[in-house]
Amino acid sequence: MSPENFFNELDRSFPRSTFLIAFSGGLDSTVLLHLCAAGAGSENLDRLLAVHVNHGLQPEAATWAMHCLKACESLGLRSRVLTVDGHPERGQSPEEAARLARYEALQSLVTDRSVVLVAQHLDDQAETILLQLLRGSGLKGLSGMPASTGFGAGVLHRPLLGVSRDSLRQYAERNGLTWLDDPSNQDTSYQRNYLRREIIPRLKSRWPGMAKTLARAGRHCADAQQMLNQQVNSWFDSVVVAERNTIRLEALSNFNRRQQKSILRYWIDCSGFRCPSEINLTRIIIESLNAASDRLPCIRWSAGEVRRYRGELYLLAPSDGFDPKKTIAWSLRTPLRIAELGGTLVCSIDSVSGVGHEWSEACIRFRTGGELCRLPGRKGSRCLKKVFQEQGVPPWERDRIPLVYIREELVAVAGLFVCEPFHGQGLSFNWTLDGRS
Repeated sequence: MSPENFFNELDRSFPRSTFLIAFSGGLDSTVLLHLCAAGAGSENLDRLLAVHVNHGLQPEAATWAMHCLKACESLGLRSRVLTVDGHPERGQSPEEAARLARYEALQSLVTDRSVVLVAQHLDDQAETILLQLLRGSGLKGLSGMPASTGFGAGVLHRPLLGVSRDSLRQYAERNGLTWLDDPSNQDTSYQRNYLRREIIPRLKSRWPGMAKTLARAGRHCADAQQMLNQQVNSWFDSVVVAERNTIRLEALSNFNRRQQKSILRYWIDCSGFRCPSEINLTRIIIESLNAASDRLPCIRWSAGEVRRYRGELYLLAPSDGFDPKKTIAWSLRTPLRIAELGGTLVCSIDSVSGVGHEWSEACIRFRTGGELCRLPGRKGSRCLKKVFQEQGVPPWERDRIPLVYIREELVAVAGLFVCEPFHGQGLSFNWTLDGRS
């Protein structure tokens, strides 16, 4: 591998972009770092930023971070260390928790001119496809990792996806590079490590070109998935209610069972949720289509839940663990992320004249029963529950919509209306759930 050719290819693919190099300090990312630094030359070093994410999972984590900073300094590269909590939550694997924490941290640095470079390679791709096969995945899983994909406002790119682990090691040794060895990579209780250390060596002894063959099979699956998506997209357009990102059950019932599953997978995937199992996907179809009209079926899995209301399917973040009695202080000046509800609250203020200093005492509460509100342009107070019913707010959302208060006075029902006497003061409160625009 020639560093100059490597960087020139990056530059041709992403001209004038800034490259954020995900740098763990291991063999793969150390080679990626060196290829970028050596290939960029002094005139392009300012386009590179190495980012090390400290997951806080190993006693040596601080030492590893220092190693990475020194490695970057020796190459004349700018660098950052981001610290996250990589411990898994209930239902998460350790690998998934670390990856999600790492990607969330990296996204905090991404702009529309950013390309995040990660060092996943040919053997990683083969492992991924084998793991997906063993999990019974469909075409999307068997496609493996794409070379490039959207990542926040920018792009995530895998420039080493066609390069073997052995080639990376040879490059590192030839250039005298030093790297870290994470002891957790030896732990075969992790599925990927077991596959890498126990199974794949035996497969390679019989089929030496296994990694390339699996990667080629993954590309075939990706091509087939792309053609399928084009078809499913046309079906999806006929059933989706775009403003709510919901599915019309009457329209869905016009398709056969296989088509219905494809539409639901497409909907769930495009909304940023991990798809449920085949069993739960079938439950969504059967229970939502067959339940009596006065029932509100709910199908949950670890990544989300689907509910039915007034002839439509709603896709939601898991509702476990939310306490509607909580109060959240808010300055209004910055967006408020409420992670357990999977949503973000934004206040737009045309003018704060006349609003007064009392806005420093604003807070967010949630409906617990008995709340009254003064609708804009109307006299008197109305029961908030009745207002929700009239406006078609699904029952499960009523206790999860942020209510903006100053002291004990209800100012706004986020995403719906601003109450009197605050209506007309240039205020609006936008409440956006993940997967909805």
